[in-house]
Amino acid sequence: MKTKIVYKILWMLLSLVCIAAGGLIYLVFRTRTLVMFHFIPNDLIMKLNHLYEYSCANFQIPNFIIYNLPTSLWTTSYIILMQLILENNVGLNRFLWIYLLPMLLCFTEIFQLFSFIPGTFDILDVCSYIVPMIISLLIDIRYEKF
Repeated sequence: MKTKIVYKILWMLLSLVCIAAGGLIYLVFRTRTLVMFHFIPNDLIMKLNHLYEYSCANFQIPNFIIYNLPTSLWTTSYIILMQLILENNVGLNRFLWIYLLPMLLCFTEIFQLFSFIPGTFDILDVCSYIVPMIISLLIDIRYEKF
């Protein structure tokens, strides 16, 4: 019983780390013209700018890390939390609650490709949704959750 609680806490911490890491990457490296930056105090913006300048001066940051990794981390976090919430559920209900949101996000990207909705299609964003889903599905299949 105690092991199960420790297991859940570790998975929750991993989920929080994924959210925090994705958020930090987004805050440090994304353009300041995004709407979300209008709600952040200027002194914090200045600190983020210093961190950005230091990082860019000392490291070559790949575009994947800046633009796609946050998406993958947030998807992973969502899936982990849903796995914990629905750990005793099996079947279609479990599948829908865990995978419906990432699948909708994949379709959103695909709709951008065909200009059905505004935005810029990025195949790496689609991969950022699909890879965590596939890993989770393989784990669920292994433990006979479907």
